[in-house]
Amino acid sequence: MIIQFSGEIVVVSGRTWTLYTAELSDVHLYVQRRVETMTSAFEAPKIVIVEELCKGCRICIEFCPVKILKTSSGMTKKGIYPPEVVNPEKCTGCRICQYYCPDLAIYIVGRSKTSPS
Repeated sequence: MIIQFSGEIVVVSGRTWTLYTAELSDVHLYVQRRVETMTSAFEAPKIVIVEELCKGCRICIEFCPVKILKTSSGMTKKGIYPPEVVNPEKCTGCRICQYYCPDLAIYIVGRSKTSPS
């Protein structure tokens, strides 16, 4: 993370913010809070699969860009094999699985690792 300060402009990793304070201690506190907010926004998103709604179509598995979903080895009460998450730490939170699911059986909780804070 690159932090540059000149006058009332602060640049953190390519994003620019205008500050409305002249005190250097206030600027430091503002930047520290902003950096803490930015880093906390990049926590790994959680994938939630509602097995009661899933029909096992595998659309989410096929379209996941980082291939973290696979067919489960366990069968549900409806006799289908729902998707399961194999590497949750690799999830980018892109929500492609959520958008493509025809039955709304999968969704993401949390923020995308690539979205602005």
